[in-house]
Amino acid sequence: MSTQKLYAGVKLRELRGRLGLTQKAFADKLGVSLPYLNQIENNHRPVSA
Repeated sequence: MSTQKLYAGVKLRELRGRLGLTQKAFADKLGVSLPYLNQIENNHRPVSA
């Protein structure tokens, strides 16, 4: 079974900007750490469904 990876960093950063949130505030709302959100936004980590 093949698993596709989803890199959504650009879209997440755009959404965060439209919401007017800092990375810290956005990470808190998502329930993830700030370093992890940073890795996602920079496409170093895929998002999981």
